[in-house]
Order: sequence, then C-alpha cells, then structure tokens
Amino acid sequence: MAAMLAQAEDPTVFGFEVAREGAPVNSDCYAIPANARHPGTAMLFIDYMLRPENVKKNVEYIGYPMPVRGSEDTYSALVEPFPQCMVTAQDLKDDRYFRNGTAEAEQRRDAAWTDVKAG
Repeated sequence: MAAMLAQAEDPTVFGFEVAREGAPVNSDCYAIPANARHPGTAMLFIDYMLRPENVKKNVEYIGYPMPVRGSEDTYSALVEPFPQCMVTAQDLKDDRYFRNGTAEAEQRRDAAWTDVKAG
C-alpha cells in the first residue's frame, strides 16, 4: 500500500485497513550472494544506497520504511494520511515479521514460484 502512496499524485484516493489482529511486517535487505562475481562492487553499491540522502530518496520512491536510523521522518511524512501503514517498535516486539526458511525450504519456494510464473 505504501508503495502506491509514494507514486500517487493524490494519495487520499486510496483507502487502507489492517486486521484488528494486526498484520505482518516485511522488510527487504541488501545482500551479496556467496558466489558474487564482484563482491567489492556490490559493497560499494550498498554503501551508496545506505547514505542518508539516498535512503530518503529510496523511501520516497518505494513507499515503505527502511531500517536505517534517520529515515523515520521521511516515512512518517509519506504515510501521514494512512497511520495504519506506520511500523512501530511495538510491531517488532509483537513478533509480526517474516523470517526466511532453511536453504532447502527457500529453494523449494523459489522453484514453486518459478513454476507459477512459467505456467
């Protein structure tokens, strides 16, 4: 939802509801595969993306928070019309976030998703 808000000319045309029980919190991350051909270049890119000015631009573009200190105000301003989108410290304490499975489980999930897309 927040990604749509970031791209909308008039975000007030959208509505958003969260179940009374709450909703899971998701988070992306930057990662370098173990077999990366250019891990040093990847590290430089991640360093660039985590600079405060670039985190701000990224939050405004993707429309959801990043776990980078100092980016909280940018996300708060973005979702001000929809306080339900705000991720709080309590959400994290309530254990409402996704975890990766084992390597085998992730490979099975990826294979299943590839089958869905190929179908």
